[in-house]
Amino acid sequence: MRVFIIGSKNLSVWMLNTLIEQGHEVIGALSRDLEPGMKPWLNELGHASLRDECKRHNIPCYEGMNVNSDKAIDILVESNLDVIFSCFWGQIIKQKVLDIPRLGIYNLHTAHLPLNRGSRPIPWAIIKGELYTGITIHKMHAGVDNGPILGQVKVEITEAETAKTLYEKVTKAGAQLFKNLLPSFDPTVKIKLVEQDESQATYQPRGEPFGGQINRSWSKIQTERFKRAFTFPPFRAYRYPPKLIGSEALPYFVIDDNCTSIKLPQPHAQFRQDSIGSKQLREDIRNIIPSEAQNLCFDRNLDGMFPIHDILRQSGIDYCMSKQTNATEWFKAPLKYQPYRYQNGLLEIPTIRLNTADELVSILDVAHRLANECEYDIFIGINPIELISKEDILKQIRLSEIDELTFTEVNQLFDTEYEDISA
Repeated sequence: MRVFIIGSKNLSVWMLNTLIEQGHEVIGALSRDLEPGMKPWLNELGHASLRDECKRHNIPCYEGMNVNSDKAIDILVESNLDVIFSCFWGQIIKQKVLDIPRLGIYNLHTAHLPLNRGSRPIPWAIIKGELYTGITIHKMHAGVDNGPILGQVKVEITEAETAKTLYEKVTKAGAQLFKNLLPSFDPTVKIKLVEQDESQATYQPRGEPFGGQINRSWSKIQTERFKRAFTFPPFRAYRYPPKLIGSEALPYFVIDDNCTSIKLPQPHAQFRQDSIGSKQLREDIRNIIPSEAQNLCFDRNLDGMFPIHDILRQSGIDYCMSKQTNATEWFKAPLKYQPYRYQNGLLEIPTIRLNTADELVSILDVAHRLANECEYDIFIGINPIELISKEDILKQIRLSEIDELTFTEVNQLFDTEYEDISA
């Protein structure tokens, strides 16, 4: 077969050598070896270079190229390819590229599809407490890891598993799987593929899981899993939320008049998708969000709205206010309304809708007690858009002698340092 490789790290080199060993003609490769993010893999973890291996075999290797660019398409079309194999490639490959090779493009995804489609499947499997992950070879379709499966294997996740140990197990299993399944591409035999069960599919959004930050509401078991999912030296580990601004734990008001109110159109169910959303949906979201706005107050909770989360982060927005409650509900579970990060790292700063200034007195009593018990600061977000009796409430806030923070300042507080676990 006439083959092209799109990939990086050890697995791409193992694929290249397997293709050569089994007598296939590798026409060329797209590599990421020169990207800054590849330096730890090559220099500290000792991964083989796809570029160097191609050079050793006199195979053309292209660097710094978008696979969907006109230049890349010209190269692939002129190569008269039977198949393209892909692994550890960061770009979503568009349909016009998928259609180039006669047999299509086959990707090695480090999960047991249809579970954990999308970004960082190995740490996510640990975070979610799954008993196994795996590696899957699937034919790529337009979308995120949703094409039919050629073959896959399960890889057990032990109780002590870290991202590093699991990555090593999964990629070695992937190399063996690729070697075993390569004979399936016999030109005289139709390739047998199995459609993915969409009802079982799960998806993880782009971005560092929960921004690498532990959530105080998590159980001890959840926190321990999260730490193991971020244990992969020399890469940075996990981080804790902020603890104290001053010398003692205190409540703080979070209020800011400089906010842009965003009203989501009905029906809003379309925004709750386990994917980045369709091209049209993403365009609709971009039209809702003002290009220059930073302090965004949404009219409903953004929990589970992955397409909106993705557009916000891609637009350079680090935080928003969407989880709103009244004083009665806040009293039932005040810790539920502390700032937290969504799955892609976007920071949510929950707020309270106040009816009267008197509600502040009771809220402050509870917040002082919580700060003392928990030994960390408590943030009382006040919805600046829907304040009732605004002047009275603001006057009461000033009289309380509680320090005020802006939403931007809270976001800066939550941008904490990562733990050093290298020792």
